[in-house]
Amino acid sequence: LDPDLWWHLKTGEQIVNTRTIPHVDDYSFTRQGTEWVAHEWLSEIILYEVSKLVGLTGLLAIFSLLIVATYLIVYSRCDGQPYAASVAILLAAAASSPLFGVRPQMLTLLLASIYVALLEKFTETGRARLLWWLPPMMILWVNLHAGFALGLALIGFYLFGAVLDRAWSRLLPLALTLLICTAIVPVNPNGFRLFSYPYETLTSQSMAAFIEEWASPDFHKAMYLPFAILLLATFGVMAASRKRPRVSELFLLLITSLMALRSVRHIPIFSLIAAPL
Repeated sequence: LDPDLWWHLKTGEQIVNTRTIPHVDDYSFTRQGTEWVAHEWLSEIILYEVSKLVGLTGLLAIFSLLIVATYLIVYSRCDGQPYAASVAILLAAAASSPLFGVRPQMLTLLLASIYVALLEKFTETGRARLLWWLPPMMILWVNLHAGFALGLALIGFYLFGAVLDRAWSRLLPLALTLLICTAIVPVNPNGFRLFSYPYETLTSQSMAAFIEEWASPDFHKAMYLPFAILLLATFGVMAASRKRPRVSELFLLLITSLMALRSVRHIPIFSLIAAPL
């Protein structure tokens, strides 16, 4: 149902055939020749090459497996009752389902899930070696999708969370990881331009005005009911539980709740944090 798929496939074909990354818009009539930041170029090559091999049905199957892998990682972070965790995961997936599709954003969701899992494991164990995986993944992420900015934000969130928890030993490894991952960002065909592009997208008034997934969720629509249930249930369960969350966990939940309430596009990010809690 995502009309962007055809544009991604055509762009992938253009890159493969010309062996160049586009930097100006050649498709639009009224905007032809203006700047085009092709931040999804590697994803589009993958989409095109995979579609040649297995067709649209194969693409659908592969991206479905990517989504399953994403929530399998979330499930692995759930302690305690497996059946209760299964319900939480299904609810998280249902809340995120309006964003599912054959689209580069699913690669961002998978990488975000891996980032959260590694950062959470580091928070629990203090094993700094776990953070070594983040920079290599950032090299890949920054060429797959502009959602790489979420990876930097997640490291920053956990860094601030360490301050809130007064876990001073976690500060230096997280700060160094954030510095290295930030330094990696220009390793892409658009160079330093990719630092400003995600911010410009997030603050664009036209995005929220004309593209529903960039606007706040409309709770009058049934497709956003699972998100409302997940949001309320998470805070309700935490309030009723004898086990108290870390201050950093509460901060992560609050900041991702705000993100999801501001933009439908961020509901899946909220689900990664909320389901285990």
